[in-house]
Amino acid sequence: KFGEMHRAMVFLGYEFELPFNYKEKRYLNEVKEDKFNVWFSDRTEPFFHALFLGFQFKYGTTLKFKYYLTNFHNTDYTETVDGVQVKPYDGLNANILYVSLGFGLFRNDELIYKDQQRPAPPAEPRAWRL
Repeated sequence: KFGEMHRAMVFLGYEFELPFNYKEKRYLNEVKEDKFNVWFSDRTEPFFHALFLGFQFKYGTTLKFKYYLTNFHNTDYTETVDGVQVKPYDGLNANILYVSLGFGLFRNDELIYKDQQRPAPPAEPRAWRL
């Protein structure tokens, strides 16, 4: 991270991820033909490696770019279709790049929408005399 945490900053890093649910939808002429999902599927690589770069602006808006170094599909995956072993993802190279935009609307319990001065800290409490 570079910059002040409560103002603008730049952040970059590396992520190691475990894909735990695979969902696939098949379309023919823009009509959905099939849909399924599998938990901890062999259709994807077992782990993903990703690099990210982001910018956080003064009022909590965040812009992040993330690129997955790992191919999304497992090109060695085989399935049996009509008694024949096929590799549906053989030769398919699918590295993902995505851009996300986020907004941090709240700081503590207050909505932040303009440059506000932080209130002075309360005076030290005084002891009660009985």
